[in-house]
Amino acid sequence: MIENFLNAWNDNDVDGLLGFFTDDAVITIVPAMPNMPDVYAGKPQIRKFVQANIPDFSVDARDYEVMGNTVTWLAAISSTDPWFLGASPITAMVEAVLQRDRIRSLTVILSEESVARLLAAWNARNRPG
Repeated sequence: MIENFLNAWNDNDVDGLLGFFTDDAVITIVPAMPNMPDVYAGKPQIRKFVQANIPDFSVDARDYEVMGNTVTWLAAISSTDPWFLGASPITAMVEAVLQRDRIRSLTVILSEESVARLLAAWNARNRPG
């Protein structure tokens, strides 16, 4: 199920991707990035998050672990967005909590090294001059 979810992301299939979430699902990004929310609650907010990010990002996943209704994996996230290029790829631990074969919550925990590269890219992009 998670591999199909990631395939939908990498295929830029917004509607297909949203079908993997419960109506009241929550996506949490840890830590929050500048000028971006850290929580996206419910399908309307998740749709906005996906539509803003799906065209520019691809995910490669490995080291899946399943414990009950929770699946975790290591993700390498790459982007073609010009400001992100200095940081790509970033790594994150991802945890999906499932409810009846749908994602109830998805938590993306960015590695410290990735956060440092992202913030450096963000600051370079927003530097005056």
